[in-house]
Amino acid sequence: MRGRDPDPIAFKGAETFERLLALARERAWSELPIGERIGAVGMALRRTPYVAATLELYDDRESGSVNLQSLDCVTFFEGALRPSRRMLRRGGR
Repeated sequence: MRGRDPDPIAFKGAETFERLLALARERAWSELPIGERIGAVGMALRRTPYVAATLELYDDRESGSVNLQSLDCVTFFEGALRPSRRMLRRGGR
């Protein structure tokens, strides 16, 4: 809902996000084909700790979230896919 304060646990890992942006610019990831781009982002996330069930934030409701501090198998892929697709919209191939 608009006007509500952001959920404090819905976004974790701002420093990781900023690091990914810097790497993407420095290494021109937006110029890579989508598969290589996903691989580059995934490799940049490879030392992120594995934590199971990172999407289950609450027992009583579902909430959209981004957590780049800990990933499970689904969020690892989503964490690599989403920024890669975003680069496509910003002028990459």
